[in-house]
Amino acid sequence: MFASIRKKRVGLLAGLCLGAILSTADQSVQAATQFFDWSVPAETAGTTNYTPAPFLDDTNFALVDAFLKARLLANPSAQLAVKVVSPLKSAGAKGIFNKYKINYVFADYESSAALTNTQTLATIVKASSKSSAAFSGDFSMAPLTSDPTRPSGLPGTTPVASGGHSLFTPSQYQQAKVNMANPALYPGAPDFKNIAAGNTTAPNIRSSLFVLPIQRLSLTKQALPSGQKLIPWVSRFNNWGNSSLDTDHTSANGYAFVQAAPNPANGQLLSRGDFEAQILHYRMRGADSVSLFNYSVPASSVVGYSSSTERTDAQAGWNQSAAAAVFNRNNFAFANQGTTAIVDPFTQVNSESVGVIWSGVYDKSGTTRQLVVLLSNLGNKNQVIDIPKVGGIPTFETSIPTKGHDDYAIAAGEHRIVTFNLKGGKWTVASNVAAFTDNNRNGVGVPEPASIGLLAVGGAGMLLRRRRR
Repeated sequence: MFASIRKKRVGLLAGLCLGAILSTADQSVQAATQFFDWSVPAETAGTTNYTPAPFLDDTNFALVDAFLKARLLANPSAQLAVKVVSPLKSAGAKGIFNKYKINYVFADYESSAALTNTQTLATIVKASSKSSAAFSGDFSMAPLTSDPTRPSGLPGTTPVASGGHSLFTPSQYQQAKVNMANPALYPGAPDFKNIAAGNTTAPNIRSSLFVLPIQRLSLTKQALPSGQKLIPWVSRFNNWGNSSLDTDHTSANGYAFVQAAPNPANGQLLSRGDFEAQILHYRMRGADSVSLFNYSVPASSVVGYSSSTERTDAQAGWNQSAAAAVFNRNNFAFANQGTTAIVDPFTQVNSESVGVIWSGVYDKSGTTRQLVVLLSNLGNKNQVIDIPKVGGIPTFETSIPTKGHDDYAIAAGEHRIVTFNLKGGKWTVASNVAAFTDNNRNGVGVPEPASIGLLAVGGAGMLLRRRRR
């Protein structure tokens, strides 16, 4: 079966013309999930289903007004979203929420005043005449009491002014009056443990880049109040501020994680396939969508990897066909939202320590019920993963005669999609195939450019803003 962020932000904006096995609660999903992107991509080929979210502030509300008006003229049922990076004080800026039904408000307050600023913004939105039902959240804000994916040296629960380092307690999350968690899931960020820094038991760098963000998403979902949204900020790679993943350890010339080893023996970047698989794990563990931290020039997270390609990859992972078929029936539950895995010889371990993680989604009822599982092994050795009962039903595999019928083999560095049909009271394997097979883990991983020049789009131009690293 083995087949082979200190934060400097340049924001774009506004003048486009046009633990454990759980969760059986009812879930639903739009036929075409809407994604989000920091760089406000135009709705053209290659950005289908990305909802452009202009930056709103006290000076540009007229441009945002024109943008939203044009969007609704083109599509009266269009979803509307805005991003806010500074406190809104003017009547014109606040009035946007009274004039339009805004569906999503993505704040980016990353300072010691983050809690107060987020609370003020949420209050403005909830008191508005048309946007009171909008989902609002702040960058990195999630109701986590603790987060074992973070290095122990970082502040535990005190928001600080550096990218992705904020951690809010559940009481602070409630105090902020938000109803959307936006955890930062940037592989390579300094607020994740990594083997290069010597603070994780992960078998290699790439496994920590892959597994830890999935674990943080899972912990957030477990803590999230019912009815609220979970839309994480994601990227294939972003090591801004992380000297341990800066190859020359010289921040003065920027942060570049250089991989030049023969593919795929020693490459430690996440491949495009790894990124796609990571996105599907997020969906299979309860994410409602993703916000892609992306930009237009000259590169996007990895040198030579374009922003449009990154958008396409995120969609490809999210919309993997076997899993999407279950989600689209709108009668699903999640198979695993824990942070451990059972590997041969039947030992339960933290996924971080072996680089192995699995997720799944299944039909809760019906005459042709299916289960789809994504197995990922970014560790250094081949593994056999034991999958316990899903929805109270055992899984059944016959291709490994020396193992139990609920054990599944996966090679090092591989992802596999296993589909099951419910037959005779068992989840019986229908297919077991390698997936997300682009495993080129070499290249140069980079954070965002230090700045982006002003661009003219649709004649209205763009407004310079600070950008989150």
